[in-house]
Amino acid sequence: MRQLISATLAINLVAAMANAAATTAPARWGVAQNGLAVSISLENEPTVGGKLIMRMALRNGGVVPVRTDGAFGWLLLAQSRDVAVFSEKIELGKQKLWPAELPAGQTAQIDLDLSDCTAYAFVKGLKVVGGYPAPGADGEALRADGTIKRHLPQGSLRARWTLVLPVQKPPVAPASNVLVFTVKPAPPPELANAPKEVRELVEQFHRNEFAAKAAHDRAVKMGAPALPALLAAVRGAGSPDYSRMWMATAIIDIADGSATNTLLELLRGDDAGVRYVIAYHGPKMKNARLDEAITVEAQGGRDPLFTAWAARGFSTFGGSFPQKMIDIALASKEPRARAEVAGVLARKPEGQNLDRLLALLKDEHEMVRSAAARAISGAKIRSAKAIEAMIGALDVEGSAAQQSVCAALSKLTGNEWVGGTEASAQERAAVVKLWKDWWAAAKKDYR
Repeated sequence: MRQLISATLAINLVAAMANAAATTAPARWGVAQNGLAVSISLENEPTVGGKLIMRMALRNGGVVPVRTDGAFGWLLLAQSRDVAVFSEKIELGKQKLWPAELPAGQTAQIDLDLSDCTAYAFVKGLKVVGGYPAPGADGEALRADGTIKRHLPQGSLRARWTLVLPVQKPPVAPASNVLVFTVKPAPPPELANAPKEVRELVEQFHRNEFAAKAAHDRAVKMGAPALPALLAAVRGAGSPDYSRMWMATAIIDIADGSATNTLLELLRGDDAGVRYVIAYHGPKMKNARLDEAITVEAQGGRDPLFTAWAARGFSTFGGSFPQKMIDIALASKEPRARAEVAGVLARKPEGQNLDRLLALLKDEHEMVRSAAARAISGAKIRSAKAIEAMIGALDVEGSAAQQSVCAALSKLTGNEWVGGTEASAQERAAVVKLWKDWWAAAKKDYR
């Protein structure tokens, strides 16, 4: 083919791509030549070493038809200013869906799977000859470097497509917009080879919090067939917190002993949310190995909040009352741990447990006082001792906790005296007085 275009490729094109990506989002269309403009967009979510499917479009903004037969193109793919590859020549004119002529004002587009196209290493000194990169003056041949999919590492990449129309007079080779996209980690084999229904299920976990909850319910109904993919996906990096937490919950609720090793691995990991899920929901499985691991971790005192969640889990699902875990959580400086065990104490509200629960109404942290009030009303503890402690808690500063105590008292007594958090100090004081006056008259009726 005779020389149509001759220009130094060198570092300028890659540098321009880097600068465009660093400043503003790329325009959909590249710079027009003779009224012709090109755009590229992604048609899939690329993963490391996976497929790269792009939609290439050509727009004829002129006033006369344009011959497009014989067209070819190539993709430049850059990781950085100095690391880039370009694809083999893609003969668009040989594609069935590619038109031979493009009328004025019309757009042609085609989806291209570039994954298995040969990739050539970008080197300094390359020139664009005949619309396609050619060796420099030393005549060294282009150096093939695997396929395009081999050059899809995790992270951000930049791409630009050059379309060559050799039959135009004069010939043109418009370049597309600079496309910036992210390559995600490759799915584990267990997920990649899973049935479509299971792959869609895992994708649903990633969508948002509400979709993840629905995916949990769907996974539990699906049962064991969903388990291999979930066990692989929950260990995957980059998943949102809510996704991993709901997947861990689903794995536990499927209640298959084959998941034990993965749950133990997650229990020793650094993902706090997943660890708390296992601490709370794990006792549902009635699995001796998992119960022992949760107990050892909880009683080690390394993470008081984990201990509190484990105490709740064992008291709710395990059929035992984990007194040592409660002791550790109550003695910690973590208010969230003390707040969590309020509900545990309320499950057996007698003797020392009741005393400890009522003592939380005087805790220095509002969160803890509020949790204690909710636990007392939730357990319907209407004894004089409990009511007296809550009336006394109204004198502790903190409008949020004070409102929680009033709400708990209202639920237990039927007196609807609740001061809102936005109420003035005078209004809150009036509500407190109502409760104190009521209790002064009513305490004789309580035991």
